[in-house]
Amino acid sequence: ASVSTISGGESAFRYRSCVCVIGISSRAMVWPRVTVIFAVATLTSGQVPTECGDPARPIAKKDVLNGTVKLPDSYKISGVISNWISNTTHAFTEAANTEVTSTLFSSRNDSLQWLAMRNDASQFFYNRTSGICEKSTSLPLAPFPELSAISSNLTSFSTLLSGLVEFSNKEPGELVDEKVVAGVEGVRWVSCVNGTNGTSNFQIEVVFAGVWSLKPPSAAFNNPLVQSVQISEYGNFSDKKSLKSQLSVEFDRYDTVAADESQLFSTPSGTICKGWKEENITLNLSDPFNVFIEMADQNKETYKATVYYSAKEELVIVSGSKKDGSMVFTNESGTPDGAVSVIHDFGKGYEYALGHTRCLNLSPLPNNSADVVVSEGTVSMRPLADILVAPELKFGNYGQLKTDDNRTVNVFRTLDNKTGDVIELHFDGNWLEKYMTFKLTDGRPSLASYSRYSQSTPMRTSQYNELIRACFAKSSKVHNDNNTFILDVKSRSVENVYSVGVETVSSALAKALSQIAPINPHRVRVFYSSGPDDSLRVFFSVDEKTDKEPSIVPKYNFSAEVSTDEFMQKLNETISKGDWKFSVISADEKTEDWIVAARSLNRYAPSSPPSTKYAGYTGGAMFVLGVFSLLLGVAIGAGGVFFVTKRQRISTLAYQVFE
Repeated sequence: ASVSTISGGESAFRYRSCVCVIGISSRAMVWPRVTVIFAVATLTSGQVPTECGDPARPIAKKDVLNGTVKLPDSYKISGVISNWISNTTHAFTEAANTEVTSTLFSSRNDSLQWLAMRNDASQFFYNRTSGICEKSTSLPLAPFPELSAISSNLTSFSTLLSGLVEFSNKEPGELVDEKVVAGVEGVRWVSCVNGTNGTSNFQIEVVFAGVWSLKPPSAAFNNPLVQSVQISEYGNFSDKKSLKSQLSVEFDRYDTVAADESQLFSTPSGTICKGWKEENITLNLSDPFNVFIEMADQNKETYKATVYYSAKEELVIVSGSKKDGSMVFTNESGTPDGAVSVIHDFGKGYEYALGHTRCLNLSPLPNNSADVVVSEGTVSMRPLADILVAPELKFGNYGQLKTDDNRTVNVFRTLDNKTGDVIELHFDGNWLEKYMTFKLTDGRPSLASYSRYSQSTPMRTSQYNELIRACFAKSSKVHNDNNTFILDVKSRSVENVYSVGVETVSSALAKALSQIAPINPHRVRVFYSSGPDDSLRVFFSVDEKTDKEPSIVPKYNFSAEVSTDEFMQKLNETISKGDWKFSVISADEKTEDWIVAARSLNRYAPSSPPSTKYAGYTGGAMFVLGVFSLLLGVAIGAGGVFFVTKRQRISTLAYQVFE
């Protein structure tokens, strides 16, 4: 007989039904018929007639399965495997992409997963019940040996279906009738394999959705699609009681992997598989490195901090809350109460503990901070990469995950042999987004803490300069009564200072002054006013050298730092020789030279307030008072003579009148 290839759903079988108890179209009764067939299948399991042994209607070897029932490179399928002899069932889900094939089995007793890597053919077995994951040579479908009757490759369901097509080419069968599986009407194909030399006999039954069947829900798939496969092993086809084994595989879903299902290709968070391939991680180490950190512990307490790390500026700034008395990121303990910002100045060797409005403490750099490295007494800055991730840890790439905001992150995991914890990192590109720590209890991971890293806007380090200057001012035991001086800057005005930025100009001037003689720029305090013709007049003071010695750092020599008097002498010598300039970065990031006029350095002498103390009259004042008194006496005497003379004349006249 000739052999034909089945494309599915031929019209010869379109109107045939294996159940004819209802006298209406089977097409219109899909759901009732599903119920009937399910009941029949349940009642007759283990007693299926041996169609291969029926002499009245032998199965012809004329039809083979269409090769299109094979699966594509990327897919997700699910279904159930039932063993009718042992009365056990296993639900399965298999997903595949270009890199991994994941096969998951679940039963009442356990949950098992196989991960097959396509790039290097390595395979891992993960027992989700016990939490053990290790490299394995066992095949996912090997626990079901009955499947080897139709395929020699039990690596996946994809290879099983490919093997089934090859099997049909070797052992053609016949289209028998129609059957409904999972609510879809399909065509039933039966093939008989007669055993030789004492081997078993197999009846293979395949139901597939044909051209006329309902189309699958996923537009990525088209019929024909295999709906079920049943393998029955008999000692003798003529004796149905000789049934040795019976296994069925039903496929209830064909679909593509959704964007949010990337977890199918990995093990759960915190799981480590022995033998997993190690990969190097790439970190974003921009300079400066600005990050907002949100940390949570196993008690769900949250801690937040902003971090600024710059190897160029030799600065580490941590500003925010503390966790168990320690600063976030640096894990430094022992900082003063009330400190909201801690700055490590590796250029000068100091730590500045700052409150909201004042300096709390000036001290050497601590040796119990994650950003500090001490070698032979010299303190240096720990590389950022080593702070974020311990350099001795080696990670494996465990695939990708979809975040809540629909971003894809790469997942890396490792076991920290020092602590016994599992470390899991999530990367968005090369940006470390999340650092998770899992504790292992009886081999199963539980989340202990996590840190989330978000890129933040660049921090203005200049906002802390005034408080840092206060640290040096308050730490010195010597305070000069008048250490304020004046400089005149040519062709500049107060308006220029504000357009560039007050702190920008002040920092530039302090840095330039520190190059004339060794002083800490933070000892310099500056303010501005207008001089003649609205020119820029700079008022500055230099605090005395602090009594607190810093940590020993590579680029700074504290012992060489000079006193204020020594510095002013050097500055006077410099400016007396001619104009002196310092560089300022303008608002458009260009370098400008600001020129200080020669011989303009003067000590600022404030006007004395008027005295209110009584000091008596001077000699000049007494002389003036005497002259004034003499003149007054003369005037009074002359007035008296005039009055007497006048009165006498009036009296004489009166006598003359009355005589």
